[in-house]
Amino acid sequence: MPVRGDFNVLKFETYEEYLRSFTRIEEYRYLGNKRIINALVKLGYRTNATIYEEEEFYAVKKNLLDLINPKSIITTLFSCYLKGKDPALVALAEREERNMQKKLASNLDHYFHSNAAVQWLRYIGLYRLCGQLARL
Repeated sequence: MPVRGDFNVLKFETYEEYLRSFTRIEEYRYLGNKRIINALVKLGYRTNATIYEEEEFYAVKKNLLDLINPKSIITTLFSCYLKGKDPALVALAEREERNMQKKLASNLDHYFHSNAAVQWLRYIGLYRLCGQLARL
């Protein structure tokens, strides 16, 4: 069932602004009292729209903001179903939780303290050494 809401509520920061949007200058001229004008507005004078009470206004506004910006919490990580030994998939599975939390995907401290980093540094050293030997 689709959720419907009064998105006009999102135009206003406060309840007073919301009530003021239903009033006209003539009402201030002839009635002069803001409480009376607000009471007439709450009774639905001159509008067919639903007029919310203050608590309802803030509740509807909060619900609409939650609809527009949902906070999704994923509790099941796909890496828990990984059964293969592919190094690329294993590396992605290790980083999946940090990626879901929008943390940095490459943790350099972890990388430099792992055996893979030591192997890469050895390969780089050997590559440079071979390049220097080739020049001789």
